[in-house]
Amino acid sequence: MAPWATIEDRDSAYALGLAIIGSGVRTGRHHAHLTQQQLGWLVGVSQSAISRLETGTIQGLRLQTLARIVAELETRSDYAFQDGPPPQPWEIDRADRSVAGELDMEDDGLDDLNDLHDAV
Repeated sequence: MAPWATIEDRDSAYALGLAIIGSGVRTGRHHAHLTQQQLGWLVGVSQSAISRLETGTIQGLRLQTLARIVAELETRSDYAFQDGPPPQPWEIDRADRSVAGELDMEDDGLDDLNDLHDAV
């Protein structure tokens, strides 16, 4: 294998990514009991665009449009996130965001910084 990605590698990774996204959208749409035309109408794109997205042949789809499609499917079924959408950053407990072995999140971390300073 070459130590760098070739054009063919990037093209095949791109095609695989489109196929994965398309399959997820199609499965989510089926779980939501929507036709391509209905989903397109809900998010402001044509039925053809939904079809091309699902088959992995779409070109130039904006990330904003893809986000609207995923959000619409999420509100209509529990397919994308079975436990509901992920929490917003401000909803996560500080202790859950801490990395093991780093500063103790129960206090302001000054004791750990002082210990580190004393060790140096």
